[in-house]
Amino acid sequence: MRGSRPSSLAILLICFNHAKYIQRALDSITAQLFGGEIEVIVADDGSTDETVDIIARWAQLNPRFRYSQLARQPNMGITRNYARGFAACLQHDYVAVLEGDDYWIHPRKLALQVEFLEEHLECNLCSANYYVFKEDEESLSARVPVGGGYSLLDVRSLIADNVVGNFSTCVYRREVLQTLNPRLFELKAYDWIINICAARGSFIGFLNTPMSIYRLHGGGAWSATTTRKKLEDQRDALEDYDRITDGIYCADFLLLRERLDRSIEHLGENDKLLIGDLATKVALGRDFKSRPRHLLNLCPPIVLIVARLLVPPAVVQQLKKLWHRTK
Repeated sequence: MRGSRPSSLAILLICFNHAKYIQRALDSITAQLFGGEIEVIVADDGSTDETVDIIARWAQLNPRFRYSQLARQPNMGITRNYARGFAACLQHDYVAVLEGDDYWIHPRKLALQVEFLEEHLECNLCSANYYVFKEDEESLSARVPVGGGYSLLDVRSLIADNVVGNFSTCVYRREVLQTLNPRLFELKAYDWIINICAARGSFIGFLNTPMSIYRLHGGGAWSATTTRKKLEDQRDALEDYDRITDGIYCADFLLLRERLDRSIEHLGENDKLLIGDLATKVALGRDFKSRPRHLLNLCPPIVLIVARLLVPPAVVQQLKKLWHRTK
């Protein structure tokens, strides 16, 4: 609540040729239980399929939402489209984002995130756990272990590991969007650097309950990119990101650059990881000390069983002490 009135909320619906997926996204908006005013603001980036027509039909059938669509124009790219989308939302107290190929799975996602922000003034944005859906494999996996409660993320933890992961998990205070440096949108600025800038001087609230689906499919700008290209693009952007954050996090970006370089070295010619999922974990900021665990997992179970039977308990205890000292 803002004073005596319910909070108003904008849902920024970002889309580009999402006709195959957009109805699922719209249905997840319809399912939201929220006591305040909601306006759905559509920022379509020059779709050439039926995306905009599907959204317009949905809007006619759902008059409980205010609805507006930004002027249609040729494709401008995701970063510029976000810039105009955020600017159009600033008359509302809070701004949620939903990309047209993602969808929400918790009917109180928006209500819970707004309630969290109204109770936690130390946070400028609230994110939530989500499931990654790999369309080609038809697999679902939670970004972090499913649970209750929340955690607070700061900028340095977000640099090390982009737990927030995508815009569709986020609800922002209007005020923090107003303070974003316009130069951000001159870069290739996805959710990661925008959230780094939004969290400066505050925390990000991260709810541990999964509330959305992040879809990976061949038509997605990011998911269609090879692993090597993703890592190289992330590494090559760090200098600009360091500059736009005034060099305050230089050491953190340098450490991440080293990890990304190592990750790229561990990619084979076919863009597959040479040592399990080592490159992914390093890119997320985990230390190389996790490597022994991966190597241990390569042992057949029967070898581990026999080893436990043959190795004296005293030796096991010494090995455990040595393991913990090296962690």
